[in-house]
Amino acid sequence: MLKCSTCQAIERECANCRDTFIGKDLKCWQCRKTERGCWGCGETFVGATNYCGTCRDSDRNCTECGVAFTGKRSRCSRCQNEDRECDGCGREFRSTGNRQCSACRAKDRACPECNRIFHSNRSICPGCEATDRVCVDCRSPFWGRDRRCGPCKWQRIPAEIRTNRSRAYQQARRARLLGTPSADRVTEADYAAIRAGGQCVYCGRLTTDGDVDHIHPLTLDGRHETANLVLACIRCNRSKNNSLLTRWRPDRVEHACRISEKVRATYERQLAQAAADT
Repeated sequence: MLKCSTCQAIERECANCRDTFIGKDLKCWQCRKTERGCWGCGETFVGATNYCGTCRDSDRNCTECGVAFTGKRSRCSRCQNEDRECDGCGREFRSTGNRQCSACRAKDRACPECNRIFHSNRSICPGCEATDRVCVDCRSPFWGRDRRCGPCKWQRIPAEIRTNRSRAYQQARRARLLGTPSADRVTEADYAAIRAGGQCVYCGRLTTDGDVDHIHPLTLDGRHETANLVLACIRCNRSKNNSLLTRWRPDRVEHACRISEKVRATYERQLAQAAADT
């Protein structure tokens, strides 16, 4: 053979389903999946390899960062991920080898187990993939499709990422309950960027446990978007509560207007609205 398996892989059309895929076989991976017996443990499974996922996975250390993980590759998933551009929509995303983002790869399909129509890039719906299993960390039984239960997966995420993700979810849920319109979707990466400054916008105090504050409160028709979010220490956040800038402490508002364009623009709009109401 003159070429390695990576160089043999090209973009081609599956002989069975006619979907375009990248590989060296005549059929895509989904069409090559059949019910077979594992060469390692002898258990019956549905797949395209000779060994089931449990036998192919093993405890090992990442060759790049040295972190212990369970898998069948030499590097952990975090080191394999890289920024790339989606061939479908052109949006940047992180992946190990996909050329299209998950949104472009997903399509409406019928589950072969329950015949339910679902939108995904998997061949079986999430309900049929879930089974009774034991968590590899805490050994507690749970119902799902992962190796670890929900609490154990959550604890494996770094504390800072957990904080940003939790607060982003809570603020987005609060905005939905209040019916607040938004021009963009605020992600946990946006929260991390805002909190990375480490300085309260209202008083200038360095803070490590500050929260992301809505300049124009959600309860007063403020938008849940990045242009309306700044970092505030606990004291300023609690003191401001759901007050407008025009009705809060002038010294804190003046300091925020000097260092933040977002606060200055919001303050000017509130002043104009107050003048128009009178």
